[in-house]
Amino acid sequence: MRSAAPSVDETQTPAEAEDAAAQGKIKDAAIFPAAMGPGFALDRLPATRALFDTVRAEEKAVVARGKDHFHRGRPWITDPTLNPCGDPEKPDYGYLSGHATMAFSMASILARLAPAKAPAIMFRAADYAHSRVVCERHFPSDVVAGQTYGMIIGERLMETPAFRTRFEAAAKELKAAGL
Repeated sequence: MRSAAPSVDETQTPAEAEDAAAQGKIKDAAIFPAAMGPGFALDRLPATRALFDTVRAEEKAVVARGKDHFHRGRPWITDPTLNPCGDPEKPDYGYLSGHATMAFSMASILARLAPAKAPAIMFRAADYAHSRVVCERHFPSDVVAGQTYGMIIGERLMETPAFRTRFEAAAKELKAAGL
């Protein structure tokens, strides 16, 4: 049963859908150059890449456990009248949003690395996560859960001595790069 409010499918522009679909293809810290500046290129920042590879591995494990536990269908599965943008993904579970979890776990770490850029970093994570709702790949609550888990993951990682060592190496590298 459809709600009285229009779906994203009914209100998004083709340009918004296209942008959201393109954003969904990026699944690493490469979502942040607009917030960090043009020098933020992971191929030129090996310590930073290694740090965010660790974050990605941790958040993927959390997301997989969450999806396996909750078994909540994606929007277009529960409402076949919806038109998700981009290529259809396999119909796995949508709760919690892996993209949102990734964005916010990485944003929480990156904001610590570049505190002056924290507002732009967090805005970028929120925009990226919202693109999953625009694409009708996730319900808004999937994205909110991803945001929450992502922030928790970032906090927990910062408590780990091995991660702190990687964090310090990335901090030195970013400083040397003028970021």
